[in-house]
Amino acid sequence: MEDHNDLYSNVLHEERPLIEFPIILKIFAIIFFLIISAGLLVFPWYITAFLFFGFCFSIAVFFNLYIGTLIFIAGAYLHPTVLFPALQDFHIARNLAFGVIFIWGFHTIVYRDFKLVKAPQNLIIVLFSLLFFASTFMEFDYSFPLFIEIVSKAVILYFAVANIVKTRFQLIFLLWFLFILGFVSASVGIVQYIMGIGLREGTSVRIMGLTENPNTLAAELVFLVPVLIGLFRCSKKMLAKGVIFLFFSLIAAGIILTYSRAGMLALVFVSFLAVKRFMFRRLNAFIALIIAVIILAILIFVLMPFLPDEYKDRMQTITETREASIRSRFDAWVVAWDTIVHHPLVGVGPGVFQREFVYNAITSPGIKTKFLLLHAHNLYLNVAAESGLPAVAMLILLIYFSWRYFRNSSFILEKKGDIVLSNISAGFEISIVGFSLMNMVSSHIEALIFWILLGISVVLMELSNDK
Repeated sequence: MEDHNDLYSNVLHEERPLIEFPIILKIFAIIFFLIISAGLLVFPWYITAFLFFGFCFSIAVFFNLYIGTLIFIAGAYLHPTVLFPALQDFHIARNLAFGVIFIWGFHTIVYRDFKLVKAPQNLIIVLFSLLFFASTFMEFDYSFPLFIEIVSKAVILYFAVANIVKTRFQLIFLLWFLFILGFVSASVGIVQYIMGIGLREGTSVRIMGLTENPNTLAAELVFLVPVLIGLFRCSKKMLAKGVIFLFFSLIAAGIILTYSRAGMLALVFVSFLAVKRFMFRRLNAFIALIIAVIILAILIFVLMPFLPDEYKDRMQTITETREASIRSRFDAWVVAWDTIVHHPLVGVGPGVFQREFVYNAITSPGIKTKFLLLHAHNLYLNVAAESGLPAVAMLILLIYFSWRYFRNSSFILEKKGDIVLSNISAGFEISIVGFSLMNMVSSHIEALIFWILLGISVVLMELSNDK
């Protein structure tokens, strides 16, 4: 029997090809680089440079999909078309998404190393996408491009993060990469404030950073706050604490200068929960709550003199229901609810709510707001109105399972003694709660940091279960 097995193994060994397919690809890459170099004799230098760097990018992504994920996140998060409007026709983030998924598929065919991470979010996000797609048939010509723009980036981003980020080092590097992107976006916003560039409302200038909307910038930045506080708490080196504090200060300043009321409430809320969770966790829950409230009250009192007068005036309007922006939210909710009643299954189509609002503003005497609203200023009402109640149910399940993954992985990692990853997971647990509450008065389904967060929840659960 042993002789038969040895003979069979020798036959298999002899039947292996002299050159494996991955090696053929490497040889092809070298030859292609030589051809590109020779292209300098025929083409202008910038075309040759474009081909060279594009091919380098493709090679890097093919042999290390993690690099492609980082590049895709940077392209999606930094919104390059805001600074360079001429690039809008190229749809950079969307094309990066399709490029990454194409190279990912080709890599999988060659190496056969693809293994989908098991998580309920996988099925839920596919069902959400299908329901989202079904709603486009209500106004296909208008809604389908919006569907492609959101799903191509959001869903691919989720699956890329959840399935490609596999090690502790990769996760922490990705996290710092997000910190740097947030730092850059907030810094651009602060420069905008200094130079008086942004969305003007009365005498105030609301910064937008690298986004197209101050509220979007606030939503993208507020995610990072609880994680920074958690890392500050567990960092032992003063240099690390100093860097984290610098990032936190600039990101918090960026949120404040957006003049976003929802952003301000979310910032206070997540900061309060993070201080309570990380600083006073071992104390009695009631005592920790009182101490956290006192600390935040002192911080607000100390920072109040340094805040712009326009910012303080705007925050005071939060309770003024007659203020135009707040009153318009009530009108938007009424229109959204009426739309849900008439179109409960598939909605009216992605992006079509604004048309429904205009129609109601003209025909209904009860709607006092006469200016255009792009969405319902409530994520859940907006998704239900545009894509139906089943779609919003899937969205709520996505948030719930991701929150539960963060919460469970935080406790598991703490028991294993990995305080850094435990605090990161607990910080994101707070972030997703803050996102859920912030979107009660806003709508940021297009915020790609949210879809990154869903992917990170799966990564942290996998790491916590890794023996």
